[in-house]
Amino acid sequence: MWLALDSVARCAAAWQRDRSQCIDECERAARIAAELRRAQFLAGRWLAASMLAEHFGGANAAWRMRCEAGQPPRVLSGSIDATPHLSISHRGDVVACAISAQRIGVDVEVEDRLRGPAEGYAELALHVHERVELEHLAPASRKSFVLTRWVLKEAWVKAVGRGLDLSDMPNLRTQATTEGGNARLWRAGGQLLALCVEAPGTWPQAAGGGFDAVAAECWHVGESLG
Repeated sequence: MWLALDSVARCAAAWQRDRSQCIDECERAARIAAELRRAQFLAGRWLAASMLAEHFGGANAAWRMRCEAGQPPRVLSGSIDATPHLSISHRGDVVACAISAQRIGVDVEVEDRLRGPAEGYAELALHVHERVELEHLAPASRKSFVLTRWVLKEAWVKAVGRGLDLSDMPNLRTQATTEGGNARLWRAGGQLLALCVEAPGTWPQAAGGGFDAVAAECWHVGESLG
């Protein structure tokens, strides 16, 4: 299992050097009107391919990926017989990618992501029991509470293969633990990074984006928490 972050601008520029011959990626990028969103798409493809090449061999351009609407990206071809799973996330100029032998989900967010009062996001993102917890928090702590659960749940949704369908969020509960759990959370430089897997094992250390020396928090995310 590997996890890395990089700059969208740097990775998008590197895509021009290493992957601009990937016709399917060129065609999809051409359909993205927003310049930043287009750069994020290309950056994610470059970072994922670079990690696959680094850990499994072959050239960056040899790795092909596809992402159907509402589904996580899939590795189509490369230099090995096994097909690794991957997850990509981006926010602003930050792009993150996680690769594993099992299904995996990654999400990156910035601390000032939420606009307006935290309570406005409660019904969308929080379980009924989490809403009760929110009500008992000091106002200054509420946005952090909501965003922490948001990023963890989005990583879980990706890990179970539900793409970007976030309608499960209110059905999920999160629980901080001292060890174990199926998710890890890092906080650094005004950003939050969450990683979730189906079957926990040895966890990677986040690399890049200021997260290299940051200790991970242990969490459990699921539909059956008591």
